[in-house]
This record gives sequence, C-alpha cells and structure tokens, in this order.
Amino acid sequence: MHPTKDDGHNSGGPERSGELRLTRREFSKLALGGVAGSIAAGAFATAGATGTAGASTATVRKSLQSVTLQTSWVPNPEFGSLYVAEKKGYWTKNGLQVTLLPGGPNVALSAVVASGKALVAMDSVTAVAEANLSAHSQKFRIIGAEFQISPYAIVSLASKPLRKPADLKGTKIGVAAGDVTSFKAFLKITHVPESSVTIVPISFTTTPLTSGQVDGLVVFFTTQSVSLQVAGHKTVTMIWADFNFNQYQHCYFTLTSSLQDKKKELVDLMAGVVEGAEFYSKNPAATISLVQSYYKSSGVITSKGAELAARKYAEIMVSHTTDLHGLLWMGEAHQNLETMAAAGITGVPASIFTNRILEAAYKLLK
Repeated sequence: MHPTKDDGHNSGGPERSGELRLTRREFSKLALGGVAGSIAAGAFATAGATGTAGASTATVRKSLQSVTLQTSWVPNPEFGSLYVAEKKGYWTKNGLQVTLLPGGPNVALSAVVASGKALVAMDSVTAVAEANLSAHSQKFRIIGAEFQISPYAIVSLASKPLRKPADLKGTKIGVAAGDVTSFKAFLKITHVPESSVTIVPISFTTTPLTSGQVDGLVVFFTTQSVSLQVAGHKTVTMIWADFNFNQYQHCYFTLTSSLQDKKKELVDLMAGVVEGAEFYSKNPAATISLVQSYYKSSGVITSKGAELAARKYAEIMVSHTTDLHGLLWMGEAHQNLETMAAAGITGVPASIFTNRILEAAYKLLK
C-alpha cells in the first residue's frame, strides 16, 4: 500500500549511555569511536556496465542514460545499498549508468546538486532544510530516507566518559564540517548552551580523541563506533536518539524542478536504491562480502568491523513505517519538523518530503 499524498505524512567491554526509545528495535550495546588515522577521500566512480543477452557491451553502454549520485561521505559500508545496486545491475536493468561521487568533510552536497553535477545527493534532513532556508525557497526536495533512525552519537573514552548531554558542558568535541549543524541542533534540543562547548573541526579520524585533544567526537554509532570496538578501545556511546533527537539520515534529495524534468531518471534511480536497500537490510553479511572492494582501499574499516557495522545499518533502515510501505518511505515528517523546530530551525514545510518518486519506483518494481 502506497499513499499518494505528497507530504510523506503518516500519523572491560563497550558501554552505551541511555536506552533507545524512538524505535521498536533494540540495539546491541556498542563501543563508540571513529576510525584511527585520517582518510583522504579519494575519488571513486562506478558505472553500471553489465551486458544484455544478444547485445554488445558497447551497444548496452551507449543505450544507458547517465546519472550521477553524490554520496555523503567517504567510501564505507554505510553505502552498501548503492554498492549492491551497482554490483547486481539493478540500475542497468532500468536503463541507467550511475556514477557515484564520494563525499567527505569538505564536500558541499547541496552545491553539487544545485550546480547540476549530480542529479541526487545524500545528506541529513537538517542540512537539506537549511539549504532551502538559505535559498529562501524550496529549492530541494527529499525523495527518500534510508536511515529511519538517526545513527548520530558522541563517543568518549571510558576513562573520561560523556554519558548524557549535561556532561558536554566545558568539553571539547570534535565535529566534521558536515555535522556541525546537526550537532548544534542536538545541543539546543538537550538544553546545552552552545557557548559551553568548544567545537573542534576534524576529519574522518579518531586521533584527536585518542591523543586527548578532544573529549568526544560526533560520529555514527554504526561504522565508526564499531571500528574502535574492534580495535579494542573502551569507549562510551551517547546515542542522540536516546535523548529525543531523531531525524532521518541518508536523505536522498534533488532539485524541485527535477521532480518533473527528470522524473523518469529519478524513478529508475530510486528503484535501484530500493532494491539495493532491500538486499542490504535482509543480508548484511552477504552485502559486505559482495561489495567490500568499493571501500576496502580507503582503509576506513576492517573486514570484521564492516560486518558488524552492516548489521547495525540494517537495523536502522527499518521502522513501523517501512514495515507498512517499504524501505526509504517517509511517514514521520512531523517528528523531523518538530525536532528541527525545537532546535530553532523553523519555517520548514512538510512538503520538503515527497514520496511521489518512491511510489512510482515501487510500481516499477512490481
């Protein structure tokens, strides 16, 4: 069942602080952290080129429509759905040749879409909303949300634990450029004065934490936290969703004008994303075995860590809404808007979310 409304509405060991209250699923206790050593976001590009019976490779490639998708971070297991879609030919069967652009701490995701360098990019709902507010128009629309539960967290060493928001006062927290807006929103929602926390710019590395330069790092409790766990570090996890901060993450967004001008490409693209996500959510271990070549050279995570991370990502892809309507479906627009409003980000219309492309994509998959 797929509603036609456009706004998306429906009504030791490792230690973790708090209990996750905003999902029916329970998460395993995790150690938190980031990957040791800074990562250079080396460019990678993948293009579907699987053959079709009776047609030459050159003919197939010539007939495919080229589309570019900008990922939100450096190559790692969190993009497993996309790697699966590429590897298993989900996009090529829809007539697309998809190029994946790597993200990183210095990639302006909305600017990539605005400039036409990518048809679709991924970012947090907060970042997309602020991009619209800064443009004084609804320039971008979110067409799918892969992570229904926010993976944001703050990691600290067990020797100097940060278990609750109040513990952040008087600390130095390492934050990547792309996460600053979300972190400030978390501080506002949890009533921690922004002036009481020193934000230290970081890249994809845990060195500032392990060397004592910062007291904590803003991370995803999935990939990065698992890496430190595997490395044997004793850490504490402060998961934001435990403290009433829950927003969609891995939001796929595009220009509003593209909903009409590029509708077919968007539907074909998102159909492949949905298939990739379905495979990933049901087969996290198999996904990692299938797609490790996409991120292995970046050194972001070990093979053991990748499989553990994949299981965590598979968990946060699902929700009551996705059980009813399918993966990436957006049914909690009000919760996302309320979270932003509590953080002082107001004037964001519910229509920033649209399920129209997903609805068409699911029909294509029938």
